[in-house]
Amino acid sequence: TEPIQEAAAPIAATAAPPSDPKQRYRCNNESCGAVWSGNELKTVQAGPTTLRLCPKCEMGVLPFTPGHGFWIKIPGAFAYPFIGSGKWILVLGTPLLTFLEFAQKAGIGFAVGAANIFVFGFFGMLLIDVVRRTCQKEGEQLSWPEVGGWDEVVGVARQVLGSGLLVFAPAIICVLLGGTGLLSEYGASLLEPEGWHTLTMVCALVGVFYYPMGFLSVAMFNNAFAANPLVVFPAILRTLLHYLPVTFLLVGMWLVRSILTALLLVLPFGLRIVALIPVEFFTFYTLVVSARLLGLLYLTN
Repeated sequence: TEPIQEAAAPIAATAAPPSDPKQRYRCNNESCGAVWSGNELKTVQAGPTTLRLCPKCEMGVLPFTPGHGFWIKIPGAFAYPFIGSGKWILVLGTPLLTFLEFAQKAGIGFAVGAANIFVFGFFGMLLIDVVRRTCQKEGEQLSWPEVGGWDEVVGVARQVLGSGLLVFAPAIICVLLGGTGLLSEYGASLLEPEGWHTLTMVCALVGVFYYPMGFLSVAMFNNAFAANPLVVFPAILRTLLHYLPVTFLLVGMWLVRSILTALLLVLPFGLRIVALIPVEFFTFYTLVVSARLLGLLYLTN
């Protein structure tokens, strides 16, 4: 197949790069898909025509506009978890989430220990894997992440939990200062409790808006501190027209999950256990869709 690919490259190629240094190009090869600036492309002379090729795989390229194709990819994100083996992953992963939720509600001790950390880290690995697969090879189906051992799972759990604490730390501090704990006296000397409650709401809303891009940064840089404002705020500003609807979709799915979970409390105990399974299935589904949307946000921008 190598000679065929090499011969096909000039056919897929287009004219020489224009003088605009801001123009970027995406490789036509689906297994590559790299994006390059005009001065990074490889040029080949074919008679009177100058062809431009991907410097990595030497296939043809096409002009790439950030955000191109983003809107038409959104509906596919909601179908993504059901493609191929994805539906079986949803089915097999749901009982694990259901058991964890039930164990926490029932107050089973070990559920808040090692088992909780493992499940949290494992599903964190799966969501990060969805983001990265979407960015690198968009056409790949959902699959279980490759687990290298306990330390790797715990490391991912720390990354996800640590980044969340960093993002929502201002809201947590406001709660402590405006509450009834040890810091309440000091907080009262600075601001009335109502003021702290207002600040808590503002910081929480900012955190909700901020966290999706923070998680995307953690997934791509493999570091909890990648959720810092110097990385996240510039990324939000560059992709604001796409980031806003993605954030609204994520918040909407989270609200639906929260409402369904709250409705479980009005059911008798037996029915609550039965109804918990479809609710956790929906939770797992929305988490995968959320990771897919974040991956598409990165890919198209």
